[in-house]
Amino acid sequence: MIVAGFGFRAGAPLESLRAALRLAQRGHPSVTHLATVTDKLSGLSPLGQALDLPVLAISPEALSSVATPTRSVASLAAYASGSVAEA
Repeated sequence: MIVAGFGFRAGAPLESLRAALRLAQRGHPSVTHLATVTDKLSGLSPLGQALDLPVLAISPEALSSVATPTRSVASLAAYASGSVAEA
């Protein structure tokens, strides 16, 4: 299982999410699943449907227990995690 985690602003367009995945995958194996925090699931589901990939919803509580190499002030305030995508 190779999962691409997504953190993004509300209203991010499908093409932006697709472009981000395309850039992140360069030189790496293809992902088998997409994942994001539960309240962003509706924003990522269209990409999962377009790519025929399952989308995993991760609870905010699960994110807060994972150390991340980057620290976003917005992510810390909303989810008590330095990064939704990395967590």
